[in-house]
Amino acid sequence: MSDKRMHPFLISGILFLASYPVSRIQAGPVEDLDAWLKTARAARPALASQAFASTPLTAAQCAQAKDLIWTDRLNLVKSEWASQWTGKILVDKDGFKMPFDYRIYGAKPAKGYDLYISMHGGGATTKAENDGQWQNQILLYQPNGIYLAPRAPTDAFNMWHKDHIDGFFDQIIQLCVANLGANANRVYVMGYSAGGDGAYQMAPRMADRWAASAMMAGYPNNASPINLRNIGFTMHVGGLDAAYGRNTICVTYGNAIQKLQDADPGFYKYDVQVHAGKPHWMDLEDKVALDWTYKFTRDPFPAKVVWRQDTTVGTNLFPASGPVIPVKGHPTQYQFYWIGLQETKPLAYQADITAAIDSQDVEIRESNVDSLLVLLNDSLLNLDKPVRVRWKGALIYQGTPARTIANLYRTVQDRGDRDYAFPAVLRLKRNMQVSLAADQAPSASPSIRVNGGHIAISLAKPGAASVRLLSLSGTVIASVESAGGSEFSLPYGNPVPGLYIVSVRAGASRTASRIFLP
Repeated sequence: MSDKRMHPFLISGILFLASYPVSRIQAGPVEDLDAWLKTARAARPALASQAFASTPLTAAQCAQAKDLIWTDRLNLVKSEWASQWTGKILVDKDGFKMPFDYRIYGAKPAKGYDLYISMHGGGATTKAENDGQWQNQILLYQPNGIYLAPRAPTDAFNMWHKDHIDGFFDQIIQLCVANLGANANRVYVMGYSAGGDGAYQMAPRMADRWAASAMMAGYPNNASPINLRNIGFTMHVGGLDAAYGRNTICVTYGNAIQKLQDADPGFYKYDVQVHAGKPHWMDLEDKVALDWTYKFTRDPFPAKVVWRQDTTVGTNLFPASGPVIPVKGHPTQYQFYWIGLQETKPLAYQADITAAIDSQDVEIRESNVDSLLVLLNDSLLNLDKPVRVRWKGALIYQGTPARTIANLYRTVQDRGDRDYAFPAVLRLKRNMQVSLAADQAPSASPSIRVNGGHIAISLAKPGAASVRLLSLSGTVIASVESAGGSEFSLPYGNPVPGLYIVSVRAGASRTASRIFLP
């Protein structure tokens, strides 16, 4: 459960037939899922071994399955992390610990509390100094909602952007959603001084978790703003805070965001305020940042995603001795909104991807990797209609991906976020050939129907045809040849109920479709 990284799923470009009896689809998979979830967790058989996990779902079934899976996830979060929540100290698999405390201000809105994660200052100093900074941070601001201040697990200059921070922040969000009713689409990350360094880093690195971010009196350590496209980012610094050039680099960073906004109007929303006459401590003039961030709500399904896979690379401005030195880390994110990497091992370089969805078309506009995961749901496009994917203009996929419980369940476990439950996952490669099922216009495709103990095939045009029924592993179950005509059938006997493939070759064309045999 602690592994938040994306697991790849192979979703074939082969079409699922809408002609399968609706009553069976509606009654079976969701009920079977419900029974599986009601089984004690340790006694549940592997989901991949269950037929209902790969059965195509309707949109209505998908919604029901998502509710069941999400309730199960909330129960898991509350039970598995119960002692960490009540003890107010998180512990990860590597033994790092993150104490936290929180306050709740104001009444709970209908859609749940706003959540502010507020990072304290200090950094490369003593434990006692950082403890004092944390205690100060707990009482520093009073926004409406849940105001939670964690204590950094380490006493280092980059304590808020080390490898383990991502997992802890994910855990904080999930715990506040499960135990306090936080709204996952209204989560804000902020920080002061070394915590401001963290805001510069973690706002873009985990941008798909935030509605907006507020940076106070920090230094960016080479953080790129390119991932900030779909969130708000505000920066506050004292006009006299000249250490490390904080008061000028804040403006420079804002100028860099402005260039991104100029090229992409309506996005990269930001705000820069240099508080005249104020040193490192701004006498709380910076609290206006909370009013600015409050205007933002996360869009978990932006039509365009710009993702530079961030790493823990930074610059050590506080070496014990000697010159300033680079500090190298590794990528901590393998999914960003609805784009993911198939490989979860560190690359020799940062993945750099721009992707967009327009109606039923997915475009991979820029990518320095050769394979990707595209995660889809009905908020992004209509999964009952064919989807087309182009990679730098070249059509690499066209088909109707199925909604499945397996995809829903895995993506909920990966991210612990209800909105990042994706029923369809496309596994794509840059040089993929277009799906055979999509080489023809829909009107030219054969009609295939399950009818009692045989499969009825109707060709768009009369002619010779060859039809085969295969298992998912490719074993031929039955076949038939037709010398002419447009209507014929394929008896299939009594196979084990489940998914099969029907391959139809008619003239120079060939289609392959998955069907469910009862």
